[in-house]
Amino acid sequence: MKEKQEVVAIKLEGQPQEKRALPAKIGIKIKAEMHDIFIYNGASQYLVQTVLKELIAHDT
Repeated sequence: MKEKQEVVAIKLEGQPQEKRALPAKIGIKIKAEMHDIFIYNGASQYLVQTVLKELIAHDT
C-alpha cells in the first residue's frame, strides 16, 4: 500500500538581527618565555589542564 506524500508549508519566525553574542572575557593571562597565553572564561577544563601540563613540561 502506498502512502500519499503531502507538502506542508512552514514559516520560521524572525529573530532580531541585532542580537549579538557577548564578547569573551579573559579569565587568565600567562606570560611564557616567548608567548603570552590567554585562557578565556568558559574554556573547557580539559583544555586548561592540557595547556598547564605542557607549560610545566617545557619549563623544566
